[in-house]
Amino acid sequence: MSTSISISRLRKIVAEADAAYASSREAMEGVRDAKSAVRAIEARINPKTGVDGVYASKNWDHVPKADWPPEYREARETLAEVEAAVARQSEITQHAGRMKTRALEFARLHRIALPADLEGKI
Repeated sequence: MSTSISISRLRKIVAEADAAYASSREAMEGVRDAKSAVRAIEARINPKTGVDGVYASKNWDHVPKADWPPEYREARETLAEVEAAVARQSEITQHAGRMKTRALEFARLHRIALPADLEGKI
């Protein structure tokens, strides 16, 4: 059985994998932003202590969601959505990375000369 790969196809696979990695980084930034928003809201709604800038922690997971302040509920829902998006993006990124690795290994195994832009990609 003969298998071949063109340099243009190889470039396309590498570009798709690189785009998946970039999307994954953006998704993780979204999680960090959502977590920061949740923490900021918790800082406003949690009971205050006598010390400036220090607030008592409260485990909101033990409080029924119906009793959560609306802005906190919305922030937590956003965080859950963003975390689910990261899980989906992680699967896509892993698949794209495997495809990229296989394609570049195939090229090396068959002694296909890689162009300069693909040389350091593996």
